[in-house]
Amino acid sequence: ALFRGTGVADSPAFPVLFALAIVLLFEPLRHRIQEPINRFFFRERARLQRAMEEMGEAFSAQLDLTEVVRELVERLPGLLGLRFAALYMARGPEVERVAGPSWLPETLHGLELFMDHVKRRGGLVPLEELASLEMLSPDVENADAHLRRAGVEYVGVLATPRRSIGLVVLSGTAGQMGLEPDDLRLVRGLLQQASIALETSLLLDERTRQAELERELAIAATIQQSLLPAELATPASWSVAALCRPARIVGGDFYTEFPAPGGGGQALVYGDVSGKSIPGALLMMAAHEVLHALSITSSGPAELLDLANRRLHALRRSSTVLSRGSFVAIGYVECSPDRGVLRYTLAGQPPPLIRHRNGTVEELALPAHRIPLGALPGGGYEILEIEMEPGDLLLAYSDGATDAMSPEGELFGEERLKRALAGAPRDAQGVIDELMAVIDRFTAGRAPYDDITLVAIVRCPEGGSR
Repeated sequence: ALFRGTGVADSPAFPVLFALAIVLLFEPLRHRIQEPINRFFFRERARLQRAMEEMGEAFSAQLDLTEVVRELVERLPGLLGLRFAALYMARGPEVERVAGPSWLPETLHGLELFMDHVKRRGGLVPLEELASLEMLSPDVENADAHLRRAGVEYVGVLATPRRSIGLVVLSGTAGQMGLEPDDLRLVRGLLQQASIALETSLLLDERTRQAELERELAIAATIQQSLLPAELATPASWSVAALCRPARIVGGDFYTEFPAPGGGGQALVYGDVSGKSIPGALLMMAAHEVLHALSITSSGPAELLDLANRRLHALRRSSTVLSRGSFVAIGYVECSPDRGVLRYTLAGQPPPLIRHRNGTVEELALPAHRIPLGALPGGGYEILEIEMEPGDLLLAYSDGATDAMSPEGELFGEERLKRALAGAPRDAQGVIDELMAVIDRFTAGRAPYDDITLVAIVRCPEGGSR
């Protein structure tokens, strides 16, 4: 109406000129309105950045995994205006939800491919990028479907060069607006710091558990050593020496002695338990106590081994710690106090060697039934006898001696053991020392795979020293 009748309104340039006039008139007003808006958003951006930096510094100082999780899951949604966040920790081939809403999947499987992709993309990506990997893995497709239904819009990886630690999943903002590039940059930096904090916490926890395990193993090793006789009580005209060297802190080999069941001499039993570490040590101690307890009431060595076999078989079947393949290989040796008769039997142990006075070495005969104790419920152990002449020496051993390995992977073997025995000293302790020295030279520092037990028994020459 202002320009009606002037002809200006009919000009083709009128709309443009009118728009410019409006801009010029309202520009000061726009500035007056925009300035407080900018100040508000800049203050919010600065506040957010400071809060994220403080959160990152807190991560760097945290060694408590619980606090790291709480900071990450509880504070991040509040800072970014998200509906929720959740943390998944790696547990072998899957990731398990350890914090976050209960409606999210408890576990996600087979995401190694996706986690590698996210790491290459900077550690945080929109969930929609999963779609490009779905054709490569059904697990990725399933994870994408579950997370999408739960409202997840972003997925971040927690990882260090040492390991992949887990995933962080984020919803969209409460206003259904995507995160700004600056927000994504801040979150990526925060996830990197959280990864370092989580790994530090995990390493501390692992080392604490390792230290506790080492203390427990040291106690178990002390108990095991206390079960070995401090000094072997040998009958007249016999000399006995023994050694048990565990391959680890605790072992499964042992030897012990007690009065021969049924009377008549001193019995020496040496054993080799299947399995390593704690389960093997537990079975070793159980076998030791079973043999000692039953030796008091048994009428003879055959009955002793039959009863011990049934007891250990029942223990293995009822135990939640021992495997179904657990057993105890046993050698039983009994020296007659008044003559040169040596009684023996084997239940899974290698045949002992006898070195005659002339230096020849041969294996002792094997009994017909020699199944290790605890392997099968049946018994039927047979006791054999040999006559040992003065100066003869018997060597009993566990297979850890012949299975000792050189740095090149060659086994020590029975033939080397026989040759070493043929050239060893004549006394029992000297034989043990010499054989271990030969084995150590052969292995040349290679870590042993199995425990080694050696038992040497000498029939002393008449009038000779023991």
